[in-house]
Amino acid sequence: MKAQTSATRAYEGLFVLRMDAAAAQEQTDRSVQQINDTITKHGGQITAQQLWGRRKLAYPIAKQREGVYVLAHFTAEPKTMPALRQTFRLNETLLRSLIVIQSPAQSAPLPVPVEHGESQ
Repeated sequence: MKAQTSATRAYEGLFVLRMDAAAAQEQTDRSVQQINDTITKHGGQITAQQLWGRRKLAYPIAKQREGVYVLAHFTAEPKTMPALRQTFRLNETLLRSLIVIQSPAQSAPLPVPVEHGESQ
C-alpha cells in the first residue's frame, strides 16, 4: 500500500448500482471495474473495496427498488474530487454515490451490515 502524502487524502465512497445493470455477476464485476477505473483515471488509488451485494432501497430511485452496494476506500488529491463526483453523477449505471473524507482513526473497511432479522 502506498504511503499517503500531504497532498492526498483518504476517502470512502459508497456506490449503489442499478439492478438491471447488475443483474448478472459479470455485469456487476464490469460496473465495479468501471468505478475503479474512474477513480484511478482521476489520480486516485484504491486501498480497499467491499461488494455488499443486493439490498432493498428505502425508497424507489429511478423506478428501482433494489440496488447493488459497493464500498470503496481510496486516496486522491482534494482538487480532483469535484471532477470525480461529476463523473459519477453522469454514470448511468449508478443510482447513487456518496464520497466522504475518511476519518484518520478508521483504517479498515467497515463490516458488511447485517440485514434485519439475521442473527450474527
